Amino acid sequence: MKHKLLNSYLVSLILAASCSVGVANAGLIVIQGTGLTGTDKIENFDIGALGNNVSTQFTGNGLTFNTISGAGVALTSNANCGNSLQGVTNQYLYAGLNFPCSGSSLTDSFSILFDNDVSELSWQGFNRAGGTGFTVTALLDNVQVSVIDLNTTNNFENQFMMFTGSNFNELRIIENGTSNLFFAMDNFAWNEATSQDVPEPSTLAIFALGMIGLASRRFKKQ
Repeated sequence: MKHKLLNSYLVSLILAASCSVGVANAGLIVIQGTGLTGTDKIENFDIGALGNNVSTQFTGNGLTFNTISGAGVALTSNANCGNSLQGVTNQYLYAGLNFPCSGSSLTDSFSILFDNDVSELSWQGFNRAGGTGFTVTALLDNVQVSVIDLNTTNNFENQFMMFTGSNFNELRIIENGTSNLFFAMDNFAWNEATSQDVPEPSTLAIFALGMIGLASRRFKKQ
């Protein structure tokens, strides 16, 4: 009888721990009309050498770009590739583009690495991806915490991409098609995570294991 009670109790604890980890992983990526203000970090990309394959031009502000496939992401400007969008001014990042302003037939995918964990982020830009478009994934230490597909039915202009609900330290932008897919980013604003933010999944898992161990010892003594 004691063993059955112990097993039932441990299963309950494991399920509770799994739910807690799920909550910690429940990040959100949404498109909305306003972005973050008064943040720890801002990057408008108005410095750096124009051209394809952005990489370490912005590491001084905590951002590193790695090409996954194709040309990755280009740094262009309104002077070279003009647009009439609010806020997307001077220099900005453009995926699916061969510098200065020609469409690419390559699958241009890349990642953005942050020096520190991020608790929330917004950027301004536009998505003109046809067909299957782009997949944008937020990850914490290589574990996915949220994802959104930007495609024909999920385009946006003069709006912001907003990331909230879970800490992350990497974004992966994957082009799902092979031609005529365009994706622009400008005016990054983000807050770095603090010790008061939601615990990481690994922290919650360790806590759950500790609780299970204490429960096991208690039942053994009985």
